[in-house]
Amino acid sequence: AAAAAATARRDGVGERMSPSLLTKVAGLSSSSSARNGAATRDEPQAGPEPPPPPPLIEEVDGSGGGVRHEVRVTRGAGGVPVAVEVTCVMPIGVTSARDASTTVSARYVRVECAGVGKKACIALPVPVDPDDVSAVFKKKERRLTLRLTPASSE
Repeated sequence: AAAAAATARRDGVGERMSPSLLTKVAGLSSSSSARNGAATRDEPQAGPEPPPPPPLIEEVDGSGGGVRHEVRVTRGAGGVPVAVEVTCVMPIGVTSARDASTTVSARYVRVECAGVGKKACIALPVPVDPDDVSAVFKKKERRLTLRLTPASSE
């Protein structure tokens, strides 16, 4: 362990470590390798490879077949929101407003196209009145436009 610590110190490893800590760390690595008969860094171990880890990111359908959307807030004097407009381009297969289920709450708009299995939960930048909504569906463009009134702050 002391020899390994001296070598590590000479090679510039552990410059900020105290000599006793460096000796302990060097002793751990050299004694565990010798005890287990483990291979060193230069000698790879033989044996079965462990299975790959699960993906960290969920794969998303990038074909553009989902519910694309855009949210616009119109502001009046003093920056106060006066209107919120949510525009959704529906996926192929949605031919009328009846093909999509739309739910509006104070902070979210949820659009679900059950026939084609696509949905979106759209967060709104300002609270809205869920009871004051108007909707227009343009069949040729498969575009649903919701006009929402911001909730009064009173």
